[in-house]
Amino acid sequence: MPRGVKKTVDYDAEIAKIDEMIVKQSEVLSKLKAEKKALREEKKATEVKALQEFIAKEGKTVAEILEIVKNAGK
Repeated sequence: MPRGVKKTVDYDAEIAKIDEMIVKQSEVLSKLKAEKKALREEKKATEVKALQEFIAKEGKTVAEILEIVKNAGK
């Protein structure tokens, strides 16, 4: 014999709850993607600044540094 009454399911309410969860997760995902993009831009800016400082410290022009890099790969 069954030990209880089978619970009725409100499918529309469950679907609405899942849709709400999807919207919330989509918002979180969008925020994370924006944060990732900002971090990548900051990293790139930091690397460019370090490269500019190195070039200035060495007293060389960008063309000279490019030539050194090209020749180092050969």
